[in-house]
Amino acid sequence: MDKLIVQLKVGKDTDFDQLIGIEEALIQKFMGNRTVEVDGHDFGEGRFNIYIHLSKGWEPALATITAALDGFGLLSVAVVAKFHGETEQYEVVRPDSYSGPFTL
Repeated sequence: MDKLIVQLKVGKDTDFDQLIGIEEALIQKFMGNRTVEVDGHDFGEGRFNIYIHLSKGWEPALATITAALDGFGLLSVAVVAKFHGETEQYEVVRPDSYSGPFTL
């Protein structure tokens, strides 16, 4: 299954309620959409990851995520990656300037 991962850095000053609020906002934006499911979050090393499962197409979900992150003022600091289920490879799609490997 393909999915999108929204990743935000976590530090000692991180507002965890804001992180959960971002996840909740994405849940609300995709409510009623049968092709997209926000499937929770986890914490990696210094990272907060939100998992969004897709059953059809990347672009509509990616546009919604981009708009939501922009609304929160986080578009420039968030990392959004595609996970290709068939190849089990990650592909970072936001920001355009991202370099290096993607890790959870």
